[in-house]
Amino acid sequence: MKHVSMQIPGVLLLASLLLLASCSSPDDPTQPEVTTAAATAAETAEPGNADLLIQKSGAQDFGGTEFRVFSPDPGLHFYKNVSPENNEIWFEGESGELLADAVYKRNLKTEELLNITIKPIWGGDTGDVADTTKNNVLAGDDFTDAVLCGLSNMMNLASQKILFNLNEIDTLDLSNPWWDQTIIQNFSIKNQLYVLCGDIVYYDDFAVSALFGNKRIMSELDMEVPYQLVRDGKWTFDIFSEMVKEGYADLNGDGVYDHESDRFGFTDHASGMVLHMIYNFDQTLASKTEDGSIVINYNEALFEDVNTIIDFMKRMPATTVEDGYGATFKDGRALFYPSMIGGSAGMRSMVDDYCILPLPKGDEAQERYTAYVSNGWATCYAVPTTGADTEKTGTILEVMSAASSDTITPALYDYMFAEKYVRDQESLEMLEYVWASHAYDLAVDTDWGGGLRDLYHALEKKASNDFASKMEKKLKSINRSLDTFLSGFEDE
Repeated sequence: MKHVSMQIPGVLLLASLLLLASCSSPDDPTQPEVTTAAATAAETAEPGNADLLIQKSGAQDFGGTEFRVFSPDPGLHFYKNVSPENNEIWFEGESGELLADAVYKRNLKTEELLNITIKPIWGGDTGDVADTTKNNVLAGDDFTDAVLCGLSNMMNLASQKILFNLNEIDTLDLSNPWWDQTIIQNFSIKNQLYVLCGDIVYYDDFAVSALFGNKRIMSELDMEVPYQLVRDGKWTFDIFSEMVKEGYADLNGDGVYDHESDRFGFTDHASGMVLHMIYNFDQTLASKTEDGSIVINYNEALFEDVNTIIDFMKRMPATTVEDGYGATFKDGRALFYPSMIGGSAGMRSMVDDYCILPLPKGDEAQERYTAYVSNGWATCYAVPTTGADTEKTGTILEVMSAASSDTITPALYDYMFAEKYVRDQESLEMLEYVWASHAYDLAVDTDWGGGLRDLYHALEKKASNDFASKMEKKLKSINRSLDTFLSGFEDE
Protein backbone atom coordinates (compact mmCIF):
# COMPACT_ATOMS: atom_id res chain seq x y z
CA MET A 1 0.00 0.00 0.00
CA LYS A 2 2.65 2.50 0.92
CA HIS A 3 6.24 3.35 1.63
CA VAL A 4 8.00 1.48 -1.17
CA SER A 5 6.96 3.19 -4.37
CA MET A 6 4.44 1.04 -6.24
CA GLN A 7 5.09 -1.93 -3.97
CA ILE A 8 2.45 -4.49 -3.06
CA PRO A 9 1.22 -3.98 0.52
CA GLY A 10 2.92 -6.13 3.12
CA VAL A 11 -0.42 -6.81 4.81
CA LEU A 12 -1.53 -8.93 1.85
CA LEU A 13 1.57 -11.09 1.88
CA LEU A 14 1.27 -13.11 5.05
CA ALA A 15 2.44 -16.46 3.71
CA SER A 16 6.10 -16.13 4.72
CA LEU A 17 8.88 -13.65 5.30
CA LEU A 18 10.60 -14.95 2.20
CA LEU A 19 7.60 -13.96 0.13
CA LEU A 20 7.56 -10.58 1.82
CA ALA A 21 11.21 -10.01 1.14
CA SER A 22 10.83 -10.93 -2.50
CA CYS A 23 8.10 -8.35 -3.25
CA SER A 24 8.91 -6.25 -6.29
CA SER A 25 7.34 -3.36 -8.11
CA PRO A 26 4.84 -4.02 -10.93
CA ASP A 27 6.20 -3.68 -14.46
CA ASP A 28 3.82 -0.80 -15.20
CA PRO A 29 4.55 2.09 -12.80
CA THR A 30 1.25 3.76 -13.70
CA GLN A 31 -0.72 0.83 -12.27
CA PRO A 32 -0.15 0.40 -8.52
CA GLU A 33 -1.57 -2.51 -6.61
CA VAL A 34 -4.98 -1.43 -5.31
CA THR A 35 -6.05 -2.51 -1.85
CA THR A 36 -9.51 -1.46 -0.77
CA ALA A 37 -11.03 -1.88 2.67
CA ALA A 38 -12.61 -5.17 1.58
CA ALA A 39 -9.29 -6.55 0.39
CA THR A 40 -7.62 -5.91 3.75
CA ALA A 41 -9.60 -8.63 5.46
CA ALA A 42 -6.31 -10.56 5.47
CA GLU A 43 -5.25 -8.48 8.45
CA THR A 44 -7.02 -10.96 10.73
CA ALA A 45 -5.15 -13.94 9.27
CA GLU A 46 -2.60 -15.68 11.44
CA PRO A 47 0.30 -15.73 11.59
CA GLY A 48 0.92 -12.08 10.82
CA ASN A 49 4.15 -10.43 9.78
CA ALA A 50 5.31 -9.91 13.36
CA ASP A 51 4.74 -13.60 14.18
CA LEU A 52 6.60 -14.65 11.07
CA LEU A 53 9.47 -12.35 11.96
CA ILE A 54 9.80 -13.97 15.37
CA GLN A 55 9.56 -17.45 13.82
CA LYS A 56 12.44 -16.56 11.52
CA SER A 57 14.68 -14.71 13.99
CA GLY A 58 13.88 -16.65 17.15
CA ALA A 59 11.91 -15.89 20.30
CA GLN A 60 12.94 -12.90 22.39
CA ASP A 61 12.11 -12.21 26.04
CA PHE A 62 13.11 -8.85 27.49
CA GLY A 63 11.78 -9.66 30.95
CA GLY A 64 8.99 -7.08 31.10
CA THR A 65 11.32 -4.14 30.53
CA GLU A 66 9.93 -0.75 29.49
CA PHE A 67 10.50 0.52 25.98
CA ARG A 68 10.50 4.30 26.25
CA VAL A 69 9.41 6.41 23.28
CA PHE A 70 9.78 10.19 23.47
CA SER A 71 7.00 11.73 21.41
CA PRO A 72 4.87 14.82 20.79
CA ASP A 73 1.83 15.02 23.03
CA PRO A 74 -1.50 13.60 21.86
CA GLY A 75 -3.36 16.21 19.84
CA LEU A 76 -0.27 18.32 19.19
CA HIS A 77 1.78 18.41 15.98
CA PHE A 78 -0.75 17.80 13.17
CA TYR A 79 -2.39 15.08 15.25
CA LYS A 80 -5.13 17.60 15.97
CA ASN A 81 -6.42 16.99 12.43
CA VAL A 82 -7.61 13.58 13.59
CA SER A 83 -8.59 14.15 17.23
CA PRO A 84 -7.38 15.77 20.48
CA GLU A 85 -6.20 12.34 21.62
CA ASN A 86 -4.51 11.28 18.40
CA ASN A 87 -0.88 10.12 18.49
CA GLU A 88 1.18 7.30 16.97
CA ILE A 89 2.54 5.72 20.15
CA TRP A 90 0.09 4.62 22.78
CA PHE A 91 -3.58 4.25 23.76
CA GLU A 92 -4.86 2.69 26.96
CA GLY A 93 -7.41 0.43 25.28
CA GLU A 94 -9.77 0.04 22.37
CA SER A 95 -12.29 2.84 21.85
CA GLY A 96 -13.81 2.19 18.43
CA GLU A 97 -11.63 4.85 16.76
CA LEU A 98 -9.93 3.03 13.90
CA LEU A 99 -6.39 4.41 14.03
CA ALA A 100 -6.27 4.50 17.83
CA ASP A 101 -7.39 0.87 17.99
CA ALA A 102 -4.79 -0.09 15.39
CA VAL A 103 -2.02 1.50 17.48
CA TYR A 104 -3.33 -0.30 20.57
CA LYS A 105 -3.39 -3.67 18.79
CA ARG A 106 0.09 -3.07 17.38
CA ASN A 107 1.44 -2.36 20.85
CA LEU A 108 -0.35 -5.35 22.39
CA LYS A 109 1.13 -7.68 19.78
CA THR A 110 4.64 -6.27 20.20
CA GLU A 111 4.46 -6.44 24.00
CA GLU A 112 3.25 -10.05 23.90
CA LEU A 113 5.93 -11.19 21.45
CA LEU A 114 8.85 -9.53 23.26
CA ASN A 115 7.64 -9.35 26.87
CA ILE A 116 8.00 -5.58 27.10
CA THR A 117 5.85 -2.61 28.06
CA ILE A 118 5.72 0.31 25.65
CA LYS A 119 5.92 3.55 27.62
CA PRO A 120 5.24 6.91 25.98
CA ILE A 121 7.08 9.98 27.25
CA TRP A 122 5.19 13.06 26.10
CA GLY A 123 7.42 15.98 25.20
CA GLY A 124 5.21 18.81 23.89
CA ASP A 125 5.12 19.68 20.19
CA THR A 126 7.72 18.49 17.64
CA GLY A 127 9.97 21.51 18.20
CA ASP A 128 9.93 20.88 21.95
CA VAL A 129 10.72 17.19 21.43
CA ALA A 130 13.67 18.05 19.18
CA ASP A 131 15.05 20.66 21.59
CA THR A 132 14.70 18.37 24.62
CA THR A 133 16.33 15.50 22.74
CA LYS A 134 19.32 17.66 21.87
CA ASN A 135 19.69 19.06 25.38
CA ASN A 136 19.42 15.65 27.05
CA VAL A 137 21.89 14.01 24.67
CA LEU A 138 24.41 16.83 25.18
CA ALA A 139 23.98 16.33 28.94
CA GLY A 140 24.63 12.57 28.55
CA ASP A 141 21.15 11.65 29.82
CA ASP A 142 19.75 8.21 28.96
CA PHE A 143 16.22 9.60 28.90
CA THR A 144 14.59 7.45 26.21
CA ASP A 145 15.17 4.47 23.95
CA ALA A 146 13.70 6.01 20.79
CA VAL A 147 12.34 9.34 19.61
CA LEU A 148 9.30 9.86 17.42
CA CYS A 149 9.27 13.34 15.91
CA GLY A 150 8.95 15.33 12.70
CA LEU A 151 11.21 14.19 9.88
CA SER A 152 12.67 17.68 9.35
CA ASN A 153 13.37 18.05 13.09
CA MET A 154 15.28 14.80 13.21
CA MET A 155 17.30 15.51 10.06
CA ASN A 156 18.41 18.80 11.60
CA LEU A 157 19.58 16.87 14.69
CA ALA A 158 21.27 14.18 12.58
CA SER A 159 23.88 16.65 11.35
CA GLN A 160 24.66 17.61 14.96
CA LYS A 161 25.64 14.06 16.01
CA ILE A 162 22.67 13.81 18.38
CA LEU A 163 21.33 10.63 16.82
CA PHE A 164 22.68 7.10 16.38
CA ASN A 165 23.53 5.80 12.91
CA LEU A 166 20.82 3.19 12.31
CA ASN A 167 23.03 1.32 9.84
CA GLU A 168 25.13 0.28 12.83
CA ILE A 169 22.22 -1.48 14.61
CA ASP A 170 22.53 -5.14 13.60
CA THR A 171 19.05 -6.07 14.80
CA LEU A 172 17.43 -3.74 12.27
CA ASP A 173 16.85 -5.32 8.86
CA LEU A 174 16.17 -2.27 6.69
CA SER A 175 15.45 -4.45 3.66
CA ASN A 176 12.14 -5.56 5.15
CA PRO A 177 9.08 -4.21 3.34
CA TRP A 178 7.61 -2.53 6.41
CA TRP A 179 10.39 0.08 6.21
CA ASP A 180 10.02 2.93 3.71
CA GLN A 181 12.72 2.21 1.16
CA THR A 182 12.31 5.66 -0.41
CA ILE A 183 13.24 7.27 2.91
CA ILE A 184 16.21 4.94 3.30
CA GLN A 185 17.46 5.75 -0.20
CA ASN A 186 16.88 9.50 -0.05
CA PHE A 187 17.86 10.25 3.54
CA SER A 188 21.00 8.12 3.77
CA ILE A 189 23.92 10.52 3.68
CA LYS A 190 27.42 9.22 3.17
CA ASN A 191 26.29 5.69 4.14
CA GLN A 192 24.71 6.98 7.32
CA LEU A 193 21.00 6.80 8.20
CA TYR A 194 19.37 8.47 11.18
CA VAL A 195 15.62 8.38 10.48
CA LEU A 196 13.10 5.62 9.77
CA CYS A 197 9.58 5.76 8.39
CA GLY A 198 7.35 2.91 7.35
CA ASP A 199 4.30 1.06 8.59
CA ILE A 200 5.31 1.99 12.13
CA VAL A 201 4.03 5.55 11.53
CA TYR A 202 1.19 6.93 9.41
CA TYR A 203 1.82 10.66 9.30
CA ASP A 204 4.31 10.04 6.50
CA ASP A 205 1.24 8.98 4.51
CA PHE A 206 -0.76 11.98 5.71
CA ALA A 207 2.13 14.24 4.60
CA VAL A 208 1.78 13.43 0.87
CA SER A 209 0.10 16.06 -1.31
CA ALA A 210 -3.06 15.18 -3.23
CA LEU A 211 -5.45 17.10 -5.45
CA PHE A 212 -9.05 17.56 -4.38
CA GLY A 213 -11.61 18.17 -7.12
CA ASN A 214 -15.21 19.41 -6.90
CA LYS A 215 -17.40 16.78 -8.61
CA ARG A 216 -20.47 19.05 -8.78
CA ILE A 217 -18.57 21.66 -10.78
CA MET A 218 -17.16 18.95 -13.05
CA SER A 219 -20.68 17.67 -13.71
CA GLU A 220 -22.03 21.16 -14.46
CA LEU A 221 -19.21 21.72 -16.95
CA ASP A 222 -19.64 18.24 -18.54
CA MET A 223 -16.15 17.25 -17.43
CA GLU A 224 -15.19 13.66 -16.83
CA VAL A 225 -13.76 13.06 -13.37
CA PRO A 226 -10.22 12.09 -14.47
CA TYR A 227 -10.01 8.72 -12.71
CA GLN A 228 -9.38 6.83 -15.96
CA LEU A 229 -6.76 9.35 -17.08
CA VAL A 230 -4.93 8.63 -13.84
CA ARG A 231 -5.11 4.87 -14.41
CA ASP A 232 -3.86 5.25 -17.97
CA GLY A 233 -0.92 7.44 -16.92
CA LYS A 234 -2.35 10.33 -18.94
CA TRP A 235 -3.32 12.72 -16.14
CA THR A 236 -0.95 15.55 -17.12
CA PHE A 237 -0.35 19.17 -16.24
CA ASP A 238 -1.64 20.32 -19.65
CA ILE A 239 -4.99 18.59 -19.19
CA PHE A 240 -5.21 19.87 -15.63
CA SER A 241 -4.44 23.43 -16.79
CA GLU A 242 -7.22 23.34 -19.39
CA MET A 243 -9.70 22.18 -16.78
CA VAL A 244 -8.55 24.98 -14.48
CA LYS A 245 -9.07 27.54 -17.22
CA GLU A 246 -12.59 26.27 -17.92
CA GLY A 247 -13.39 26.22 -14.21
CA TYR A 248 -13.44 30.01 -13.79
CA ALA A 249 -16.85 31.76 -13.80
CA ASP A 250 -17.99 35.29 -13.03
CA LEU A 251 -20.72 34.10 -10.67
CA ASN A 252 -22.05 37.53 -9.71
CA GLY A 253 -22.00 38.78 -13.30
CA ASP A 254 -20.29 42.07 -12.55
CA GLY A 255 -17.52 41.53 -15.11
CA VAL A 256 -14.89 42.02 -12.40
CA TYR A 257 -12.60 39.40 -10.84
CA ASP A 258 -13.96 38.98 -7.32
CA HIS A 259 -12.11 36.76 -4.90
CA GLU A 260 -15.08 36.67 -2.53
CA SER A 261 -17.80 35.80 -5.05
CA ASP A 262 -16.49 34.25 -8.27
CA ARG A 263 -15.65 30.62 -9.02
CA PHE A 264 -12.09 29.54 -9.70
CA GLY A 265 -10.39 26.69 -11.48
CA PHE A 266 -7.71 26.34 -8.84
CA THR A 267 -6.97 27.72 -5.41
CA ASP A 268 -4.00 27.26 -3.12
CA HIS A 269 -2.91 28.95 0.07
CA ALA A 270 -0.74 31.98 -0.45
CA SER A 271 2.55 30.34 0.51
CA GLY A 272 3.75 27.36 -1.42
CA MET A 273 2.27 27.17 -4.92
CA VAL A 274 5.52 27.05 -6.89
CA LEU A 275 7.39 25.16 -4.19
CA HIS A 276 4.74 22.46 -4.06
CA MET A 277 4.00 22.20 -7.79
CA ILE A 278 7.60 21.73 -8.90
CA TYR A 279 7.44 18.19 -7.51
CA ASN A 280 4.64 17.31 -9.98
CA PHE A 281 7.32 17.50 -12.68
CA ASP A 282 9.54 14.98 -10.85
CA GLN A 283 11.86 17.81 -9.80
CA THR A 284 13.43 18.24 -6.40
CA LEU A 285 15.37 21.12 -4.88
CA ALA A 286 18.31 18.86 -4.06
CA SER A 287 19.41 15.38 -5.06
CA LYS A 288 21.82 12.68 -3.98
CA THR A 289 25.18 11.98 -5.58
CA GLU A 290 26.72 8.55 -6.12
CA ASP A 291 28.90 8.95 -3.04
CA GLY A 292 25.86 9.68 -0.84
CA SER A 293 26.35 13.42 -0.62
CA ILE A 294 23.85 16.16 -1.62
CA VAL A 295 23.87 18.65 -4.48
CA ILE A 296 21.52 21.52 -5.24
CA ASN A 297 19.60 21.11 -8.50
CA TYR A 298 20.40 23.93 -10.92
CA ASN A 299 19.65 23.02 -14.53
CA GLU A 300 17.68 24.01 -17.63
CA ALA A 301 15.00 21.35 -17.14
CA LEU A 302 14.21 22.81 -13.73
CA PHE A 303 14.07 26.35 -15.11
CA GLU A 304 11.68 25.25 -17.88
CA ASP A 305 9.36 23.58 -15.39
CA VAL A 306 9.37 26.66 -13.17
CA ASN A 307 8.44 28.69 -16.25
CA THR A 308 5.49 26.37 -16.88
CA ILE A 309 4.23 26.90 -13.34
CA ILE A 310 4.65 30.68 -13.54
CA ASP A 311 2.69 30.76 -16.80
CA PHE A 312 -0.02 28.76 -15.09
CA MET A 313 -0.15 31.24 -12.21
CA LYS A 314 -0.44 34.17 -14.61
CA ARG A 315 -3.75 32.86 -15.89
CA MET A 316 -5.68 34.95 -13.44
CA PRO A 317 -8.48 34.89 -12.61
CA ALA A 318 -8.62 31.15 -13.30
CA THR A 319 -6.28 30.60 -10.34
CA THR A 320 -6.21 32.36 -7.01
CA VAL A 321 -4.29 32.24 -3.77
CA GLU A 322 -5.64 32.79 -0.29
CA ASP A 323 -4.40 33.03 3.23
CA GLY A 324 -6.83 30.42 4.49
CA TYR A 325 -6.60 26.70 3.87
CA GLY A 326 -9.07 25.69 1.20
CA ALA A 327 -11.94 27.96 2.23
CA THR A 328 -12.84 28.77 -1.38
CA PHE A 329 -12.82 25.09 -2.30
CA LYS A 330 -14.88 24.07 0.72
CA ASP A 331 -17.42 26.77 -0.16
CA GLY A 332 -17.90 25.15 -3.55
CA ARG A 333 -16.25 27.97 -5.52
CA ALA A 334 -13.12 26.23 -6.77
CA LEU A 335 -12.67 23.28 -9.09
CA PHE A 336 -9.34 22.07 -7.66
CA TYR A 337 -7.44 22.47 -4.41
CA PRO A 338 -4.17 20.73 -3.38
CA SER A 339 -3.59 19.62 0.19
CA MET A 340 -1.71 17.05 2.19
CA ILE A 341 -3.84 13.93 2.65
CA GLY A 342 -3.86 14.63 6.39
CA GLY A 343 -5.63 17.90 5.66
CA SER A 344 -8.60 16.03 4.22
CA ALA A 345 -10.12 16.00 7.69
CA GLY A 346 -11.09 19.61 7.02
CA MET A 347 -13.22 18.48 4.06
CA ARG A 348 -15.70 16.47 6.12
CA SER A 349 -18.12 19.39 6.43
CA MET A 350 -18.01 20.21 2.71
CA VAL A 351 -21.48 20.06 1.10
CA ASP A 352 -20.35 19.31 -2.47
CA ASP A 353 -18.96 15.89 -3.24
CA TYR A 354 -15.26 15.87 -4.08
CA CYS A 355 -12.78 13.46 -5.59
CA ILE A 356 -9.19 12.80 -4.56
CA LEU A 357 -6.53 12.55 -7.27
CA PRO A 358 -2.75 12.42 -7.51
CA LEU A 359 -1.12 15.65 -8.66
CA PRO A 360 -0.79 15.63 -12.47
CA LYS A 361 2.43 14.57 -14.19
CA GLY A 362 4.54 17.07 -16.07
CA ASP A 363 3.84 15.02 -19.22
CA GLU A 364 2.95 11.46 -20.24
CA ALA A 365 6.60 10.50 -20.61
CA GLN A 366 7.12 10.93 -16.87
CA GLU A 367 7.42 7.51 -15.29
CA ARG A 368 5.10 8.08 -12.35
CA TYR A 369 3.01 10.66 -10.56
CA THR A 370 5.17 12.59 -8.10
CA ALA A 371 4.11 14.91 -5.33
CA TYR A 372 5.46 17.10 -2.56
CA VAL A 373 5.80 15.53 0.86
CA SER A 374 5.94 17.82 3.87
CA ASN A 375 8.90 16.78 5.99
CA GLY A 376 7.28 18.90 8.70
CA TRP A 377 4.09 16.80 8.69
CA ALA A 378 5.87 13.46 8.25
CA THR A 379 6.95 11.68 11.41
CA CYS A 380 9.84 9.26 11.84
CA TYR A 381 11.71 7.24 14.44
CA ALA A 382 15.25 8.02 15.54
CA VAL A 383 17.55 6.67 18.24
CA PRO A 384 19.52 9.09 20.48
CA THR A 385 23.21 8.45 20.97
CA THR A 386 22.63 8.13 24.71
CA GLY A 387 20.39 5.06 24.27
CA ALA A 388 21.58 2.35 26.64
CA ASP A 389 20.93 -0.71 24.45
CA THR A 390 20.62 0.06 20.76
CA GLU A 391 20.52 -3.63 19.75
CA LYS A 392 17.44 -4.21 21.90
CA THR A 393 15.93 -1.01 20.54
CA GLY A 394 16.50 -2.29 17.02
CA THR A 395 14.73 -5.57 17.76
CA ILE A 396 11.74 -3.78 19.27
CA LEU A 397 11.44 -1.29 16.41
CA GLU A 398 11.64 -4.15 13.90
CA VAL A 399 8.83 -6.08 15.57
CA MET A 400 6.76 -2.92 16.09
CA SER A 401 6.97 -2.07 12.41
CA ALA A 402 6.14 -5.63 11.33
CA ALA A 403 3.16 -5.62 13.69
CA SER A 404 2.15 -2.21 12.31
CA SER A 405 1.95 -3.69 8.81
CA ASP A 406 -0.69 -6.09 10.20
CA THR A 407 -2.67 -3.39 12.03
CA ILE A 408 -2.02 0.28 11.26
CA THR A 409 -1.45 -0.02 7.51
CA PRO A 410 -4.73 -1.77 6.66
CA ALA A 411 -6.61 0.48 9.07
CA LEU A 412 -5.64 3.55 7.02
CA TYR A 413 -8.04 2.65 4.19
CA ASP A 414 -10.89 1.89 6.54
CA TYR A 415 -10.21 5.10 8.43
CA MET A 416 -10.16 7.31 5.34
CA PHE A 417 -13.45 5.80 4.12
CA ALA A 418 -15.28 5.45 7.43
CA GLU A 419 -14.49 9.01 8.44
CA LYS A 420 -15.75 10.22 5.04
CA TYR A 421 -12.41 11.75 4.09
CA VAL A 422 -12.92 9.68 0.94
CA ARG A 423 -16.43 9.75 -0.52
CA ASP A 424 -16.34 7.24 -3.34
CA GLN A 425 -14.67 3.95 -4.18
CA GLU A 426 -12.71 5.48 -7.06
CA SER A 427 -11.08 8.02 -4.76
CA LEU A 428 -10.18 5.18 -2.41
CA GLU A 429 -8.41 3.60 -5.37
CA MET A 430 -6.76 6.95 -6.16
CA LEU A 431 -5.15 6.92 -2.71
CA GLU A 432 -2.86 4.19 -4.03
CA TYR A 433 -1.55 6.59 -6.66
CA VAL A 434 -1.27 9.41 -4.13
CA TRP A 435 0.68 7.30 -1.64
CA ALA A 436 2.89 5.97 -4.43
CA SER A 437 3.66 9.52 -5.63
CA HIS A 438 5.67 10.73 -2.65
CA ALA A 439 8.83 12.64 -3.59
CA TYR A 440 11.10 13.20 -0.62
CA ASP A 441 13.58 16.04 -0.77
CA LEU A 442 16.47 16.60 1.64
CA ALA A 443 16.15 20.36 1.19
CA VAL A 444 12.48 20.62 2.15
CA ASP A 445 11.73 21.93 5.64
CA THR A 446 15.31 21.48 6.89
CA ASP A 447 17.34 24.41 8.22
CA TRP A 448 19.95 24.44 5.46
CA GLY A 449 17.30 24.47 2.68
CA GLY A 450 15.71 27.73 3.81
CA GLY A 451 17.48 29.78 1.15
CA LEU A 452 16.11 27.56 -1.60
CA ARG A 453 12.55 27.71 -0.30
CA ASP A 454 12.76 31.52 -0.11
CA LEU A 455 13.53 31.64 -3.85
CA TYR A 456 10.37 29.70 -4.69
CA HIS A 457 8.20 31.74 -2.33
CA ALA A 458 9.47 34.97 -3.93
CA LEU A 459 8.19 33.75 -7.31
CA GLU A 460 4.69 33.31 -5.93
CA LYS A 461 4.47 36.87 -4.68
CA LYS A 462 5.01 38.46 -8.07
CA ALA A 463 4.15 35.67 -10.52
CA SER A 464 7.19 36.46 -12.65
CA ASN A 465 10.19 34.32 -13.35
CA ASP A 466 13.64 35.57 -12.52
CA PHE A 467 14.34 32.29 -10.77
CA ALA A 468 17.51 31.36 -12.68
CA SER A 469 19.24 34.71 -12.05
CA LYS A 470 18.15 34.84 -8.41
CA MET A 471 19.31 31.30 -7.83
CA GLU A 472 22.69 32.01 -9.41
CA LYS A 473 23.18 34.93 -7.02
CA LYS A 474 22.24 32.91 -3.94
CA LEU A 475 23.88 29.64 -4.94
CA LYS A 476 27.13 30.38 -3.13
CA SER A 477 25.46 31.15 0.21
CA ILE A 478 23.07 28.18 -0.11
CA ASN A 479 26.01 25.87 -0.79
CA ARG A 480 27.76 27.21 2.30
CA SER A 481 24.72 26.25 4.39
CA LEU A 482 24.69 22.84 2.73
CA ASP A 483 28.41 22.34 3.41
CA THR A 484 27.87 23.13 7.08
CA PHE A 485 25.06 20.56 7.21
CA LEU A 486 27.14 17.91 5.45
CA SER A 487 30.12 18.49 7.73
CA GLY A 488 28.08 16.87 10.50
CA PHE A 489 28.29 13.56 8.63
CA GLU A 490 32.06 13.52 8.29
CA ASP A 491 33.97 10.92 10.29
CA GLU A 492 35.57 12.36 13.39
